Amino acid sequence: MTTITPDRLEELADLEREAWIEYRESLRDLQGREYDVAEAASWDDLQRTLADVTAERAELEAAG
Repeated sequence: MTTITPDRLEELADLEREAWIEYRESLRDLQGREYDVAEAASWDDLQRTLADVTAERAELEAAG
């Protein structure tokens, strides 16, 4: 059984922030077609990470 801990919730919040930062950084200084290609892939990565974080939060809340 997983227990909700403030530390894990904080870690999940950090993962969420880091995912947004990584998304933004991956697009820095890109233009045109290069930006379009990178943005699509970066957005998919971001959405996967956010979905994982959301799922784990929901599991922790259900278990708590």
